[in-house]
Amino acid sequence: MGIDIQAGSSPLSSKEPKYSVVILKDGELVDSYEDLPLYKLLRLVIEYHVDVIAVDNVFELASSIDKLEKLMELIPHTCKIVQVTKTGAEFISTRELSKELFGSGTDLTPLKTAYLNALAALKGYGSEVQVFSNKTKIVITRGRNVSQGGMSQERFKRSIKAGILQATREIKKILDENNLEYDMMVKKSRGGLEKSVFIVYAPRESLYGLIKPVSCKNVKIVIKPFKSSPVVANTGSHKPLIMGIDPGMTVGVALIDLEGRPVFTKSWRTIDRYEIISAISSYGKVVVIATDVSNPPELVKKIGSLLGAIVYAPERDITVDEKNKIISELRETYDFTIEDSHVRDALVAALKAYRHYLNTILEVKSKLRNIEGVDTYSVISEVIKGRSLSEVIEQIYRSRVQERPKPIEVKHEPPVQLERISNTSLKERVKSLEAMILKLSNDLKEKEMMIKDLETEVRLLKSRRNYNEDYERKISTLEVNVANLARRLEEARAVIEALEKERMWLRDLVVKVSEGSYILLPKAIDLNKVVEDNSLKEKVSKHRGVFTSELGIVESKTVEFLKSIKGYVVTSKNQAVDSRVLRIPVIKAEVVGELEDYVVLKRDVEKIAGEIWQELEYIEALEARERIRKLIEEYQKSRGIKK
Repeated sequence: MGIDIQAGSSPLSSKEPKYSVVILKDGELVDSYEDLPLYKLLRLVIEYHVDVIAVDNVFELASSIDKLEKLMELIPHTCKIVQVTKTGAEFISTRELSKELFGSGTDLTPLKTAYLNALAALKGYGSEVQVFSNKTKIVITRGRNVSQGGMSQERFKRSIKAGILQATREIKKILDENNLEYDMMVKKSRGGLEKSVFIVYAPRESLYGLIKPVSCKNVKIVIKPFKSSPVVANTGSHKPLIMGIDPGMTVGVALIDLEGRPVFTKSWRTIDRYEIISAISSYGKVVVIATDVSNPPELVKKIGSLLGAIVYAPERDITVDEKNKIISELRETYDFTIEDSHVRDALVAALKAYRHYLNTILEVKSKLRNIEGVDTYSVISEVIKGRSLSEVIEQIYRSRVQERPKPIEVKHEPPVQLERISNTSLKERVKSLEAMILKLSNDLKEKEMMIKDLETEVRLLKSRRNYNEDYERKISTLEVNVANLARRLEEARAVIEALEKERMWLRDLVVKVSEGSYILLPKAIDLNKVVEDNSLKEKVSKHRGVFTSELGIVESKTVEFLKSIKGYVVTSKNQAVDSRVLRIPVIKAEVVGELEDYVVLKRDVEKIAGEIWQELEYIEALEARERIRKLIEEYQKSRGIKK
């Protein structure tokens, strides 16, 4: 089931929201509905035995995590909710998704968006919505009280702080080596750390054998699982915002709009990135995330990546005096409260980012002042992200004048064939292969992690003395899975090696074509097609040559065309007909490589072709002289003129 909320409806409104609904089964459209209230939508879930509810924003179903949890209790446990615009840590807009699936990113009606969501979920896009996700918290703190100790008290403190710092570094190294996603918060102090907290985005079981609880004189490490509420969708509102964040044991967050007005401020202790996103999601869409230090912390970068926002950092760290001055200036215009220094730092970071982009904001407003029907702030957010103003306006106008597509009909555009291959296209091919290799390498890492997890689970199952037949079957299944994953791992390695060889070959080819050692010639299966196929004819005219593996019978019009451009033919086999018979150069040469509609040859063939043309021109000159001599003799004979 694909759904999309109707225009003008909102779970936040006092009126009951209405939805467009599309039902797919095995890729075929079963039914579609419009203006359905939520209770009828849930009834259809039961009537059609729906396996997946596909949405582009989970907060179209409920306005908060608590309400979403209650809603999920109403649907069958076999049915899951999938947000198609979120895969892993990456978000994609419905317009971009439409381009990927349909080849078109035009305006989408709610019914067509519902169909898009259903089709995307069917094809494997998106992430399942889980109201609660398993996480693990690792707390590293002091192992003893140092209120006593006399003259040795300071030495004990330094020893404890250094021990906490060392333990923190070791745990961070273990998490990095095992590719475990985490957030780290520390409380710094002279000589080391007072305390550190890791929030690991993995269940407690995944840390077995890697990190153990510790309780000693200096350091205490506590590991405990907990559940928190992750956000799985972008903001329910499209209002563009600038977000300031001050990471640490206490995290401060501030939101301001593109007028510089404070919208939201708050601080939390040991909060993770998803809880931060959940807390701000209802206020709007963050387009810039800012920090008050020149080197952005990892938490800022990660939240920026999740929200698809630009990360702003000042050229130098902002001093306390500067922060107090900025807050004082803001209080002259707006009335707001600041809980603590963390909120202050976050608000200052957001205001610094706002001032950085203020000229851009004013410029866009000025140029759009007399243009009606354009969402100024949406345009500003796109320009801030790096697009040119003219490009954004052109896209808006193009979407208005284009005919709206029918809700369910999807038109697939045929792929465009490349007309020519240049050095640039070769370099793009190399970049494409490098991106593919990187993706496969990441897949390899994921599979290796999966193998490690499965092997750990096998060991845990085998360590139990009284496991029953179910455990034995599970162990057997896991061993088969490990073997299959190992086989797929080897296959993936083989693919990477092949792609790496092709990448290196293409790289060398680009260099040698650029240096002039090699040339590209269009290839033709049938040489006579050169004059019949306009596209091939244009390529041959440009390169003044053509390659064919079999010469065959060459028609006179083909010969005349090649003569007109002073072209030549290259073949890889010995041919019965030579250049003197055809009166065009026919050269046998070894093919270095093939690239789509072209072959790669050594540049020597051009020199050889030039020498053959000189020889042919000399022969034709001799033949012409002989014909003239014969004509003169015949004329003299007819007139009775003696030599």
